[in-house]
Amino acid sequence: MSQIYNWPSESLALGAQGDVGQPAPSVALEVAGVDPSGDLRALSVSTGGVLNVNIGGGIANPLPVEDVAAEASLASIDGKLPAALGIQLASGSLSIVLASDAVIPLPTGSATLAEQQAQTALLTSMDANIIHVDTDDVTVVASALPTGAAEEATLSAMSAKLPAALGQTNMAGSLSVAIASNQSAVPVTVASVPLPSGAATEATLLAFSAKTAAALVPNAYDEIGITYVSGGPADGQIDTVTYELATVLVATLTMGYDGSGRLNSVVKS
Repeated sequence: MSQIYNWPSESLALGAQGDVGQPAPSVALEVAGVDPSGDLRALSVSTGGVLNVNIGGGIANPLPVEDVAAEASLASIDGKLPAALGIQLASGSLSIVLASDAVIPLPTGSATLAEQQAQTALLTSMDANIIHVDTDDVTVVASALPTGAAEEATLSAMSAKLPAALGQTNMAGSLSVAIASNQSAVPVTVASVPLPSGAATEATLLAFSAKTAAALVPNAYDEIGITYVSGGPADGQIDTVTYELATVLVATLTMGYDGSGRLNSVVKS
């Protein structure tokens, strides 16, 4: 129990009271209390002017009945909250329910109920126009071919005009082809090929060359000059052939033709 005393016990004028934070006047009003022994005690303040309060005997243990009930209630509430912040499993989360009048806006681009109903009506209309076919095995006994469809006989006739298999086969079993009339040159490289029957060999050609006009000029030469016949049956045929060595004429061959323009003589000069 606290009591207020005048300390000292003389009356004070209001102007004698001190200001907070300033030195106490020599005559001032002081508030005090009575300790358990009945002695007068001044109230204790900190250097900041805050009243120091000491709860004697500490907090009661066990707690009063009302405090124990409050503690149990707090523990019960704590047990109904998630163990930690952040996303949790469903079993460790707090169940909530939206208000009956809550309105949640649809995400951008979502279909409304009216749009879904319109799509459902469209699908129902389409379904009504589709002929349903049983997915079990179907056996067709007879069916008319569409106009212009190929018959088996037509396909068989086409197959007979194709080679029996891929790959090289004989002429009788091959598909005949023709080169286009304006086909460009086709490069061909022959590494080795046998001569056709009756073809002349190199030796035969050399022997024949010895019997031609070239055999008449055994001299060495490094240049050949040719002139051609102009007019007559042999028009455009070779007239003369000159052989030179270092620009010096070494031989001349003059060709002779008959009335049909055929070569019939060669004269060396």
